[in-house]
Amino acid sequence: MLSFFFPKVSLWGGGMSMRKIFGVIGAIAIAMWCAQAVNADVLWDNGPFITHPGGMTGAAAGADRSAISPGGSLFGTGGAGPTLRLADDFQLTAPLSIIDSFTFYAYTTGAGAPTATGLTLRIWSGTPGTGTVIWGDTTTNVMTSTGWLDGPSGLGVFRTTAADTAGNTRRIQFLTAGGLNINLGPGTYWVDFNYTGTNFTPVLSSTVDVVPGNAIQSQDGGLTYPFNILDGPTVQTGLPFLVNGVAIPEPTMIAPLLGLFGMGLVARRRRK
Repeated sequence: MLSFFFPKVSLWGGGMSMRKIFGVIGAIAIAMWCAQAVNADVLWDNGPFITHPGGMTGAAAGADRSAISPGGSLFGTGGAGPTLRLADDFQLTAPLSIIDSFTFYAYTTGAGAPTATGLTLRIWSGTPGTGTVIWGDTTTNVMTSTGWLDGPSGLGVFRTTAADTAGNTRRIQFLTAGGLNINLGPGTYWVDFNYTGTNFTPVLSSTVDVVPGNAIQSQDGGLTYPFNILDGPTVQTGLPFLVNGVAIPEPTMIAPLLGLFGMGLVARRRRK
């Protein structure tokens, strides 16, 4: 195996020193470990909410639909006021996750351009209101980008009723908080957030068949969270959002390489 990495070097003669060999092996091990880490991009997806890719007709024909369930709620929580905060949970499974960004979704009815002006968020170690805030606050605007969401069609995504395929007054926007560099271990966490923008309404992660969730909301600025977010009169739903970053795996590739190096040391001693 080592002759593959060093085809022109005599390992146990006068060629490459053991210190250099160890350094190269260590570099290879770290590179292989990092190669595993960069595979993760979306750490958590709390969707789905696009129900009919390419399903719009009329003026927005070919765009994507996010249709509410029959009897469900089109407007969800009814907008984001200054004292309203929304919350939902997410899970991380890697030994270490480095969160780079959160992305949320909402709409302003009849908007001709994206309307988001700000986003605040907090991360909790437990259920908001009873757990502990481990990152963020309710005042710092962490929004780094916003705009129209382009789904699979590339033509936009529209929130519609279950039967309406042509209603194009509720185009969905995205709000992203990026560059966060938050390091978390495995576990279940909660994120709570509030955004600013005229009559801004969150998108529920329900589909035409209703996907139950456990989203909650506060109406006192994030002090307590006594209210479930419902899709329709009784079904508690979720809020779609993405957690993006890098998952760092266990360094399982390092041990075999270091073991190989140890075998080389034994062989060298025996030769002496």
